[in-house]
Amino acid sequence: MRALLPFLLLSACAGGEALRVSRIEAPDTLSFQDVTVGGVHQQPLAVVNEGTADATAFFSTDDPFTAPSSSVSLPAGSTKPVGIGFEALDYADASGELTLRSGNLVLTIDLSATVDPDADDDGHDAEGAGGDDCDDEDPDTAPGAEEQCDGVDNDCDGAIDEDATDQVTWYPDEDGDSWGDTEGAVASCDRPE
Repeated sequence: MRALLPFLLLSACAGGEALRVSRIEAPDTLSFQDVTVGGVHQQPLAVVNEGTADATAFFSTDDPFTAPSSSVSLPAGSTKPVGIGFEALDYADASGELTLRSGNLVLTIDLSATVDPDADDDGHDAEGAGGDDCDDEDPDTAPGAEEQCDGVDNDCDGAIDEDATDQVTWYPDEDGDSWGDTEGAVASCDRPE
């Protein structure tokens, strides 16, 4: 943590009273690790006022990071978690700065974010990250996965439900006696017409 003092730290006596000051501290860095694409991810930033006077803090950030748009009050002797956000729109890692202002104090906090290219942990990176996983939110969908009768391209080959492992064998009933014939049997996910 680093601390900068927004007011002079003088033990001046004015009528026998010590001067009240605020003393704001915050970490030098804040990291978002292995976040997933889509949505805003939040990290708490602990802001500490170790002084004897209340303070108000204002925040600003670089895109794609976000910070509170309104001021945050910091009573003397308090610690407040402030939600800092990161919106992963793609698989690129990001860096930026968060600026905290309070009185004459200006703190700059380095921000960084890494995006997980394999969010579903199936061993295949997402197509958007240069990989071959056509659905990085489903660990059962990746090249080499078994195709299932579920209306999904489980093995990422562009075909849906082909050669699915859970197909049903359908037997034709040409004579209408409610008993299927073994000749002409078809394995398929859906009942043949």
